[in-house]
Amino acid sequence: LTAVSAFVKFGDVKRAIDCCVLLNQWHLAVELAEQNNFVQIEQLLSRMAAHLMERNQKIEAIELYRKANKNTESARLLAEIA
Repeated sequence: LTAVSAFVKFGDVKRAIDCCVLLNQWHLAVELAEQNNFVQIEQLLSRMAAHLMERNQKIEAIELYRKANKNTESARLLAEIA
């Protein structure tokens, strides 16, 4: 993840986040977005949740939304499981 560190060091958070996504480092991408008040964090969360759902990791997707205080999305996924 040297490239990610380099992008962050030079202030290009968007490229750092994009790099994390390409490397499937979703948690790091969300962490960087939150730390840097990334405007498009909603889209990032949706993409990460979709990625988790594709991999049949529904509980992880629910937990992602719960940690991000997105209770409606979390409840929607719980309802799908039920």
